[in-house]
Amino acid sequence: MLIMHFGHLILAGLLIPIPALAPAADDAGQHWAFQPIVREPLPVVLPTAHLLSPLDVFIQARLDARGMVPVPSGDRWTLIRRVTFDLTGLPPTPAEIEAFLADTRPGAWERVIDRLLASPAYGERWARHWLDVVRYADSNGLDENRAYIQAFRYRDYVINAFNDDMPFDQFVHEQIAGDLLPLVQLSETADQQDRIQRLAAKTRRHIATGFLVLGPKGLREVDGSKMELDIIDDQVATVGNAFLALTLECARCHDHKFDPISTEDYYALAGIFKSTRTMERIFNERGKGDGFWLEVDVPLDLSATTEWETEHYKHATQVRKLTAGLPPAVLEAANIAEQDRTNQQKQVLTDFAQADSKQGHTLDQLQKLRVTSPKKPAMGRAMVVTDGKIVDLRVMLRGSHLNQGDHVPRRFPRALSSQTTKMGAGHSGRLELAQWLTSAENPLTSRVFVNRIWQWHFGRGLVETPDNFGSLSGPLTHPRLLDWLADEFRAGGWSTKRLHRLLLCSATYRRGNRYEPRSAKVDAENELLWRFRRRRLEAEEVRDSLLAVAGTLDHAMYGSLLSLKARDYVDDAETGRHLVSYDNLRRGVYQPVIRNKVYNLFQTFDFPNPSMVNGRRSSTTVSPQVLLMMNSSLVIGCAEKLAEQVTQLPNRAMSERLNDMYLTVLGRSPDDLERVALLAYLDRYASRVATGTKRQRRQAAWNSLAQAVLMLNEFLYVD
Repeated sequence: MLIMHFGHLILAGLLIPIPALAPAADDAGQHWAFQPIVREPLPVVLPTAHLLSPLDVFIQARLDARGMVPVPSGDRWTLIRRVTFDLTGLPPTPAEIEAFLADTRPGAWERVIDRLLASPAYGERWARHWLDVVRYADSNGLDENRAYIQAFRYRDYVINAFNDDMPFDQFVHEQIAGDLLPLVQLSETADQQDRIQRLAAKTRRHIATGFLVLGPKGLREVDGSKMELDIIDDQVATVGNAFLALTLECARCHDHKFDPISTEDYYALAGIFKSTRTMERIFNERGKGDGFWLEVDVPLDLSATTEWETEHYKHATQVRKLTAGLPPAVLEAANIAEQDRTNQQKQVLTDFAQADSKQGHTLDQLQKLRVTSPKKPAMGRAMVVTDGKIVDLRVMLRGSHLNQGDHVPRRFPRALSSQTTKMGAGHSGRLELAQWLTSAENPLTSRVFVNRIWQWHFGRGLVETPDNFGSLSGPLTHPRLLDWLADEFRAGGWSTKRLHRLLLCSATYRRGNRYEPRSAKVDAENELLWRFRRRRLEAEEVRDSLLAVAGTLDHAMYGSLLSLKARDYVDDAETGRHLVSYDNLRRGVYQPVIRNKVYNLFQTFDFPNPSMVNGRRSSTTVSPQVLLMMNSSLVIGCAEKLAEQVTQLPNRAMSERLNDMYLTVLGRSPDDLERVALLAYLDRYASRVATGTKRQRRQAAWNSLAQAVLMLNEFLYVD
């Protein structure tokens, strides 16, 4: 865990040289991120500006101030590919491209956005963004790389939350305190559907708390207190980074050097998670370090489980009526299965029945009820937290639990909260924490999330460091726009899909990415958004796109691809063989994420460290990526399938087949020069194949061409 802690410090910028002008912690409370959100009027811009959205006004005002003119909108080919990848992580199909090109009615762009937001693929794409932020993985990592075989339920919860456009404040509440949220009280006349909905809400909220369990744990740690505090540190760090973009973990050993977070603040928050039960146990029955995280039963069939609960309640009521007033010894014997009763217990029941025929009839009825007891449906398991023993923590001097200071009442950071009252002694404080995170008092949560959404659409946030809004954060390029968006997000009911529409319908999003030397001289980093940033596909997009254009992508949703059992290691203990397979055609979001051994293709294309919060992936261009595209059996197989699709269409001329391939892979048709070169390549390659029939040589040429097209930057990048 010490290495993990240093990792957090590196990401926070605390183990690299700090500029001499970095603000002192005493002054950090004046930092912009800690100030209330202020929605200012739209600025005045030049009348010639092309504006489609209020956010365009803020962008244009900065451009006007620098005398810059943005590049014109991208063409329709570019835009349909851009927005389809952004919202679904998949390339547009030829039919989708042609439909958009043919739709000349007003509102064509808005209809595309609505269609994509309604697609199940949207939730799969955007869930993966959030899974980066919450350090999702399907194994523990660290010293005991055991499988988290139930982690997938949290992942599926996130997919559903995005597809259902769950309000983000509710999303926050459920992940931190889902088990504590009040459920709808049903009346006696409630129907089956009402009961199913209530059970669905209860199940969903419990699964959501897996957010707090998913981190890596030192399961072989011999010091149980240290292990528990390390788990708490992971929870504090993840909540701080994910929702507040603050490095709260830096205050574990001392007051934060740059932000107004004291050590007392840290342990006040840590007390909330100390009062939360995350682990089933820390030691095994022999007192050895062998920790196991908390899991509970969850229904697999909501309808069947609801019916069982109703019947079980009726059955239990009948049993209670029959057993009311029975002597304790009789009740104890009656509650034991007949074959398991001792001779003494059998005699107790016989004597009781013989003493009174009515009492004998009661025992007969009890026996019949036990035989006809409704059978509980099959249940699954889910990683969850619950409230535990409620305590306030002491300050751990220099972060050591062996050197403890004064108790700190559970509360929120003083710089961010006016709350002075202590939390109740009967509950952890997670519910209050969840509610405070989305309260009007807290300016960070909405700012942080809209900045994340902005970055995932535009390639760079209005704040360049999405996980750190503290004093060492990257520059804030458009402060008035950030506050306007944060306020608009709240006013719109915390709707993520509404925020998408606001951003995607802007002229800023629809810009082309043409390079303009004059603008580049003024703003080389494109901070003012005078053009659209080109981006490379992320790891999952690369794999999913290969399968999609090959026509082999399996669109089945949900579930686990792990074949391991509970607590199994991900590697064979004797041979060291990796026991996790990626030999399937499902989308990337469903591929197991194994700490310490990430899937090779994902690792090659910059998959983030799944042990840490990561709101912004790296995007490298390195030779192993090219070598993978040249030699991977997956790529070669997809190229062959693509070529087979193109060549097996009947009654198509060669140029039409080339057009089909380009439209499928690149989202456009080849121009005349490309078409000539491609036809020449096919002829030249077929003539150099030494063996096989003419048809086989021609197919080999198409296979080669398909792989060459898949290796183009135009396939791997989105303009």
